Amino acid sequence: MDYWQLSAIERLMFKLSYCKGIGIAGKWKIVTFAQATQKTDFSLAELLRIAEIQKFQGIFKQSWQALEEEWLVQQAAEQTFLTWL
Repeated sequence: MDYWQLSAIERLMFKLSYCKGIGIAGKWKIVTFAQATQKTDFSLAELLRIAEIQKFQGIFKQSWQALEEEWLVQQAAEQTFLTWL
């Protein structure tokens, strides 16, 4: 799969799939908010607020910041990733 062929919302979902400290419900909140607002470039504070992350904020922050785009491109090249989109 080519990372750059994904839509912005699919790239957001792909990155969220590798994040720690956020569950499926939090991911779903972010994706549905992104669709409703047509926005995908969120600050870390916005992601925490939208996903309503309380207990694992530190883990999520560290995980989100550690995921570099180059690494995500490599991961995408090695797998097939299906979304509901």
